[in-house]
Amino acid sequence: MFSESEKQEKLRDMLDLSGEFFVVGELLRRNIPAAITYGDTKNCDVIARNGRKIMSITIKVTRDGKWSIRRIESGASSLPDDSIVVFVNLPRDRSAPPEFFVLSGADVRAVFKSAEGPIMANGLPRRDPINCDDIQSHNGSWDKITTALGLPKGDWN
Repeated sequence: MFSESEKQEKLRDMLDLSGEFFVVGELLRRNIPAAITYGDTKNCDVIARNGRKIMSITIKVTRDGKWSIRRIESGASSLPDDSIVVFVNLPRDRSAPPEFFVLSGADVRAVFKSAEGPIMANGLPRRDPINCDDIQSHNGSWDKITTALGLPKGDWN
């Protein structure tokens, strides 16, 4: 029998994994080879490739339209401009489609810089959580990944 905290952790793990599968599915749908990385201490959630060019993608998943991003927040100033973070919103209404907000490292920093609040050690304002409204302009921006991988624009972007 699991304790309540263990149940919550298992549910969180399942939600995170489902978001990763949704992102891989969307990339494959766009003819971009992609796979989930497995392990407890992984530095990336999904890898995508084009020939020899490989990129790591960080996935953040929620069911409530807002993401607690403390781990990204502390490292936001060191995110490379061309890194990719996909924020996935899986609505509680299972008949509603998922939303994918695709941000580069530069985009993530811009979201933080738009915040008002105390300044953190990394020089950026505290920004937690991020809401769908904060990143709406990045909804469905898969072209950031295809461009970073050097893929031509196509009907699937």
